[in-house]
Amino acid sequence: MPNTEHDTEHRVRFEPEDVKPRPVILTGVGVVVVTVAVALLMHFVYGPLTHWRERDGAQTPAAAARSTQLPPEPNLQSLPREDFQSFRAAQMGQLNKYHWIDRDKGVAGIPIQRAMDLIVQRGIPPETGGRGFTYNPPQAGTRETGFEGKVEPEPR
Repeated sequence: MPNTEHDTEHRVRFEPEDVKPRPVILTGVGVVVVTVAVALLMHFVYGPLTHWRERDGAQTPAAAARSTQLPPEPNLQSLPREDFQSFRAAQMGQLNKYHWIDRDKGVAGIPIQRAMDLIVQRGIPPETGGRGFTYNPPQAGTRETGFEGKVEPEPR
């Protein structure tokens, strides 16, 4: 009886090498050569264009980026913590002190606590809807009120 395991081993073939180094190296060299050729071509094509632009008085983008002109306002804050503290103090001053809003029209600002006390004493005045405004009771449940079929009667 022939040894089948031994025969199977001899029929299986393996590649002698995984990757052939010569095509890989030639591909790498080709990529480098093409990259250098394209860079040289760009230099010789765009070099004269830059000189023509400078001769005509236009700035190149690189020269424009190096300009000393300040950027438009607002600039960065040099002392943000102090700026915030002064802003906060001004806001708190408006909330807690009497001040004129429009002296000519006689409009003054009052402290927030005094304003809240006045609202508690006098109540909130009713708003007028303006010309052509109609009030719909919620029980109407119309499309205009937005409560179409959703309003339940108030419990008593």
